[in-house]
Amino acid sequence: IIEEAVNGREGLQKVKNTFFNVIVSEVKMEKMSGIELYQEAIELNPHIIRNFLFYSDEISQEAKEFFKDNHLTYLDKPLSMRRFLQIVQDIIEKTL
Repeated sequence: IIEEAVNGREGLQKVKNTFFNVIVSEVKMEKMSGIELYQEAIELNPHIIRNFLFYSDEISQEAKEFFKDNHLTYLDKPLSMRRFLQIVQDIIEKTL
């Protein structure tokens, strides 16, 4: 199942209601940043801590440090679809 959220708050609601093998998130979003979404989502379900993939064209140095400190996967846009799908597959394999 693939679902889309129009902002971080909607994304959090979806995470509350459904388990996702991979959660792809922008860093900058309306109503809640990707990092805030991650922090609140893992409070609800610590088992999804490695299910996140941050994919954005504007990743600040501060955000990159957060991702590195928390061992989170992040990608800068643009990226080939083949590479993106490979990373998604890697996350799924690690979280099953």
